[in-house]
Amino acid sequence: MSANQQPIDPRVDGTYLGADWPSPWRAIQINKLLRNGSDLVPEDLRRFQTDPGSARADVFVPAFLAAARRTREADQADELLQDAERLLAEWDRRYTKDNTRAVLFELSMNELAWRTWDELHEPQRAPKPPLSAVRLPGSAVLASLLHAIQQARERHGDENAGGWRWDRVRHENIFHLLGLPSLSALELPVQGGPSTINPSSGNGTHGASWRMVVELGEEVRAWSIYPGGQSGNPFSSRYKDRIEKWMNGDLEEVLLPTSSDQFAREWWAVPVLGGIWGTIVRVADRPAFIAAGAAGLGWIVLLAWTTSRGPVAEVADMMGGVVGLPGVVLYVLAILFAAVLAGGAAGVVTAVRGKSVYEGEERRGRVVHEASGGDVEAGTE
Repeated sequence: MSANQQPIDPRVDGTYLGADWPSPWRAIQINKLLRNGSDLVPEDLRRFQTDPGSARADVFVPAFLAAARRTREADQADELLQDAERLLAEWDRRYTKDNTRAVLFELSMNELAWRTWDELHEPQRAPKPPLSAVRLPGSAVLASLLHAIQQARERHGDENAGGWRWDRVRHENIFHLLGLPSLSALELPVQGGPSTINPSSGNGTHGASWRMVVELGEEVRAWSIYPGGQSGNPFSSRYKDRIEKWMNGDLEEVLLPTSSDQFAREWWAVPVLGGIWGTIVRVADRPAFIAAGAAGLGWIVLLAWTTSRGPVAEVADMMGGVVGLPGVVLYVLAILFAAVLAGGAAGVVTAVRGKSVYEGEERRGRVVHEASGGDVEAGTE
């Protein structure tokens, strides 16, 4: 299983495999869900894709709380640190859209990362002086938590006023390829956060784009979604028709052929049958017109049958949205295409047959004429 993490533990194999690997938290969470489940079905895997749990929070939240508790038990915690401990302890470590404590944890983690590596940072950011409440080992952890609660209140207001809600703090941004805001989908509230299975960077630069679940078996089934729309036309109603489902973690069933040559076989059958029809029918009966009509009628029956088995009408509407045409026009074009294929094949065969018949009759007539002319000339002499 891979979530872009380093593929093998260096303690198992010390071979150098590069250094720019994302953290393993997503992989840890995926393994946790897989191990806790049994007889998983596609719906479970769809739900996993936007699971708000965080293995990263499961490791670091207890560390923050333990450091704050030790300080409090030593009677060295001020009111601010006690507030931070209480608020962080209220969080269930899940990045749901309505949670109001993930913001405190993220600010704490950002500050902790800076304090851990501050000696390597560029000098434009001056080191922070230690806070008065921090006197025990693990001071970087406590200082980070204290700085985070101060920063959260300054940026988002009181923790009970609603400004700490995750969907108001962290968003996804689906930018147009040219970066034009008017053609982009911005500030989308989503379920997930840094290092969750559904990663949220907050600036739209990376995250889960194409999501897919595939069920293998005698008949392959698949479900997928992507953040965008079926049409590239900004004036189309389908320009952003996938955004909401993508935000909610919903998937749509993918239409798959039952065999690799299904579509080719179905279409090639049309001109082949038309050609056979042009071979067996008399030239004078205009087989091309009959073949075209039969192919069109047959394709109407085929479309009606496939529509009854699946969302063909919906697909036609989606494809029509791409080219700016109603879905029914695609139905008509498919029928006309079948008619042209069959009629054209029958017409070509008929033309070849007609030329052959004409040339054969011409040759027979010339032979008869020559034979008749010779007899007359002989008799005259």
